[in-house]
Amino acid sequence: MKRGMIMCEFNVLLDGEVVFRDVIYAKADGNKVILKDVLGVSKVLKGCRIVEIDVGSERLVLSLVEQ
Repeated sequence: MKRGMIMCEFNVLLDGEVVFRDVIYAKADGNKVILKDVLGVSKVLKGCRIVEIDVGSERLVLSLVEQ
């Protein structure tokens, strides 16, 4: 029996606004977050950190890093 793979695609929010959609990869790297969507498009958000990942709502929430 083959196991099916369920993909979860996240909407990324910053200050309550969606800044990137259909994200399947996220990596926190210091004061930046690296994101990739289902098509392989990458986006780097500087001065941010991950504060919440909600699989049920397919949300990944970022906040600005205080400097």
